[in-house]
Amino acid sequence: MEKSTVGGNLIFKKGFNKILIPIDFGKPSLRAIDFVINLLDKQKEVSIFVLHVHHTAVYPVADATYQVVSVANSIESSEKEEMVSFMEHIKNLFNANGFFNVVTEIVEGEPVNEILKKIDSFEPDLIVMGNRGQGFAKGIFFGSVSQRVSANSRASVLIVK
Repeated sequence: MEKSTVGGNLIFKKGFNKILIPIDFGKPSLRAIDFVINLLDKQKEVSIFVLHVHHTAVYPVADATYQVVSVANSIESSEKEEMVSFMEHIKNLFNANGFFNVVTEIVEGEPVNEILKKIDSFEPDLIVMGNRGQGFAKGIFFGSVSQRVSANSRASVLIVK
């Protein structure tokens, strides 16, 4: 992205080249997608990467010999088909609005770590995320995905409500 400063204020001359949109299929994620479509109305050549991270939690359980083993909740086949179908719908939505450089991906793992990995490899100019609105107390103790990505990202993060 080409930048210049005028009077100490940063001005973007050509806009954004690469945008990462991490989604969880909730309404805030869908608002983030709408926001990007409206934000980039005149800039159709931007590269857009839509990422869904299926949170794969590992649960310790005891086996028959009372040894602790780990069990991961991986994506079920039917659930994965639904996710792929929804990601295809999102890509079609961007295409219908004139954005043709759109990539979608579904990965398994811990959301913050996987999003930060994608930031390192894709090197976006901007990350646009939805806000879950989990409340002040829960956010203080656990932190939301968007808060943790924003705190640890090298790129600018725009959180859409």
